[in-house]
Amino acid sequence: MKKQIFTILLLLFTSSLLLFSKKKEDGTQKPERMELREKTTELNYFKNPRYQGEKDPFMTEDGCYVWNTELLVDEYFIINDSFVHLQKLYYRNGQLKEKSVYSLFSKVSTEIYDEEGYLINRTLFESPVKDKLIDGMDYETFFEKEGWYNRTTGESVFRHSPLKKGELSDELFRHVICGTAKDDPTKMYVVFSGIVTDVPEKVLDKYGTTGENGIKYLGELQDGNPEVSYVIDIPTGKYEVSCVYIIEED
Repeated sequence: MKKQIFTILLLLFTSSLLLFSKKKEDGTQKPERMELREKTTELNYFKNPRYQGEKDPFMTEDGCYVWNTELLVDEYFIINDSFVHLQKLYYRNGQLKEKSVYSLFSKVSTEIYDEEGYLINRTLFESPVKDKLIDGMDYETFFEKEGWYNRTTGESVFRHSPLKKGELSDELFRHVICGTAKDDPTKMYVVFSGIVTDVPEKVLDKYGTTGENGIKYLGELQDGNPEVSYVIDIPTGKYEVSCVYIIEED
């Protein structure tokens, strides 16, 4: 009987040693994970020939229209037929601090870096109008068909003469206000202001009224500069158009 008890105790002790040994072995085999830090490839602001010695604003060889305020750079261009605004903010030492990308209808992304150039945070934004259509067209194409601008010729309602592609992108970001409603994110507002030439003839034909003098106009004709708004139901692509007239004070 004593022999049986001794044998059982010996087996239990041996099993405990094996279990402890395995746990210790597993623990020592786990490698320490070194976090990989992503570093920007952007040149230091003061060492970047793209921004040094250029008058503000200026056109680059690759077609960008650049506003260069010291340590703050705004680039405007058209890529894949979309209007893009790239904004870069730098630390005093010239190292990139923040880079944000905007499309005409929404913010695309933001990256924030420390003073040594390592990425701290990256945020990607989902466009509310991605893959959405109006009258069977994407948003850029729809408004071009309405006559507000022409991506091929550079013509727009904001200038009397055609613009280069980067300049056209800059004009649109300054004169076209876009955003979703706070109380209803399914509604997109697109407002055209700063109209220099006139409201496009196609817009007047579709949504306007012809007065007794034969002149077409939008909304209730008043003195002032027209400001035309589209309110779009994003899921269905249905929209309404309205116009107000703004009197600019000297």
